[in-house]
Amino acid sequence: MRKIGYFFIILSVTASVIAGFTNVSFALSSFLNTFNTRYGTAATALNTCALCHIPPGQNVNNLNPYANAFLAAGANAGALSAIEGSDSDGDTFTNITEITARTFPGDPNSRPVVADATPPTVQAFVTPATSNSLTVPITTLTATDDNAVTGLMVTQSPTAPAASAPNWSATPPTTFTFPQGTAPGLKDLFAWAKDAAGNVSTSRQATVDLIITLTTFADVPADFSFFNQIEAVAAAGITGGCQADNPQTADNEANFCPDNPITRGQMAVFLETSLGGVPAPCVGMFADVPTTDPFCGFIELLANDGITGGCSAQNFCPDAPVTRGQMAVFIEAALGGVPAPCVGTFADVPLTHPFCGFIELLANDGITGGCNAQNFCPNNPVTRGQMAVFLAAAPNPLLP
Repeated sequence: MRKIGYFFIILSVTASVIAGFTNVSFALSSFLNTFNTRYGTAATALNTCALCHIPPGQNVNNLNPYANAFLAAGANAGALSAIEGSDSDGDTFTNITEITARTFPGDPNSRPVVADATPPTVQAFVTPATSNSLTVPITTLTATDDNAVTGLMVTQSPTAPAASAPNWSATPPTTFTFPQGTAPGLKDLFAWAKDAAGNVSTSRQATVDLIITLTTFADVPADFSFFNQIEAVAAAGITGGCQADNPQTADNEANFCPDNPITRGQMAVFLETSLGGVPAPCVGMFADVPTTDPFCGFIELLANDGITGGCSAQNFCPDAPVTRGQMAVFIEAALGGVPAPCVGTFADVPLTHPFCGFIELLANDGITGGCNAQNFCPNNPVTRGQMAVFLAAAPNPLLP
């Protein structure tokens, strides 16, 4: 009889436990269905026991703060609405904000990703007070951000650049260059910073006084070694720039191209313009200089003046570069110079060199002292910048 009693007691307890688990399972299923229906979360990470239970267990007594708040509010559909404005897990985001972001409202370590809306701050921007060049050094440019500064820029405009603009630099720029033709005087510069979210800072301003000499050509700044001579060539009307001297070039009239070799055709224009020559209509004197060649008139005038007879009996070779030896002949012939017998002034110009007399005459006239103390480098090409120097150095100046 006692054994039968114990059996019924055990059976009763077991049945109660099974019934309890069934009720818990039913409650869990019922709550998730209600939650998912209200918030549309059935296919999201929130459709899990972890919504209400603290891992790893699913015991009804192992509830997280959101589940406790739900129970305290009545554990029904109305309770969900009632606790939406609360911050159950204390992570500074309301329950409804977390649910909308599909993060767990009962877990303080699960929180929405907040978009960065705070722009960087430019802390310091310093340039010299004055500059003798269009390129101004930037002494200091620093900026901070709550995450990270991803770009820095300096502009002349006080209008903030777009975060997608092409001129942002990942490192602080060390110089700013004003456009060619910028007038002297006080100029404002504005420094900007941006972050990875695309927020652009307000500007920090610096003012610099440009004390510069205005230049004719973009590629011949005031500190260029041949600046004065090139400006004199331009002022005399001998050249208007790269394109005037070579219509096929990609360069335009903003540039002089001082480092480009000067051609025989360009040399004809330089010399005859310096002498005040006025070309007549072309007659086709040289086989390789058609009457449509833009330099034809000057080339034929140079030949008629006896300065050169061409590179051969039939040709002038207008596109060939002029060597330093040839240049000596051209300039001294234009000046009417008569060479004396050679004495061996330069180690690389023997007495038998065909241009020796003209080279030594050029040196004696002070137009050039050679490429170094011992040599003249007669086969080296002459650049456009060097040609301007030679014209300006002539004893009976070839520049008006």
